[in-house]
Amino acid sequence: MVEILEKAGARCFVADYRIRTKTTPPPFQKYVYGSIESGYPAIISFETTRFPGSYHGIPIIGHTFNSDTWVPSAEQFYFQLGPTTRYVPSESWVSMYIGHDDNAGSHYCIPRHFFQTQHPESSKARKAKNTKKPARECVAHVISTVPFPVQVNPIQAEAVGVDYLLALRPQLEELENNVWAKRLSEFADSGRLVLRPILLTASQYASHLGQVSDWKRKRIRKDVITEIKKLRSEKLWMIELSVPEVFAANKRKLGEVIVRAEKKLGAKRDLDGLLLARVPGNFAVYESGNENSPKFAFLPSGAEEHVELFGCEETE
Repeated sequence: MVEILEKAGARCFVADYRIRTKTTPPPFQKYVYGSIESGYPAIISFETTRFPGSYHGIPIIGHTFNSDTWVPSAEQFYFQLGPTTRYVPSESWVSMYIGHDDNAGSHYCIPRHFFQTQHPESSKARKAKNTKKPARECVAHVISTVPFPVQVNPIQAEAVGVDYLLALRPQLEELENNVWAKRLSEFADSGRLVLRPILLTASQYASHLGQVSDWKRKRIRKDVITEIKKLRSEKLWMIELSVPEVFAANKRKLGEVIVRAEKKLGAKRDLDGLLLARVPGNFAVYESGNENSPKFAFLPSGAEEHVELFGCEETE
């Protein structure tokens, strides 16, 4: 399947959940969400009860959004998202995935938590234990697709985005006259910032900036948008930054981090992978320093408060 998809022009990021290893792959939902939120399909396969070793695959093409879901709050208050998780994934507000099943039909709603995320026990292992109990509703594989030039998967993009934000956070304290910049810093420090990865081009990013406005109807500076339009054609990850109430209720954000998607990232913080970041009131670009103590230059953006999410722009 991967070979066919790649010959058709896709880049595939694959996770195998059949075998238990010391390095557990991230939850399959993060692979799926990273593709479909940017407009590209994903495929999940699971073991069935028809006969041992029987698997079925279904493509996922979209999702529904539930602004009233309890899940993000519960994960923050009662459960541990992960030992190193420093943000709230926007995928937490997904209610249903939209999928196609060649046996049942198209555009079915699949509850986000219907499939289990743990590794299913293989049919071979069950046979060795002399039990016929199947691994029900367990994902065996997931294939996340994006355009072939893309080197950075959506999970890496989220992690890198929050890392870049933490790198420039010390300088956010210099913007304390902006209440939303201060709130962005506080939520980043407490691990409650909402991140949403979207794959786009510089032209699409510029178009998005040209359509948004802050709460007081202030818009992004046109001269900055013009310069962004001049950037070479390449795929970029836009990691939108928001806080839970503003994200879920208002479909708005405080800023975004723009990461080059066609450049492989090293193990250490690679500042060449950062194109720019936008925080309330300013754009930030890397200016000097090393990965441990980078310095950023700030350019006024024109929009002092939160603006619409990508895809939720208001038209006047």
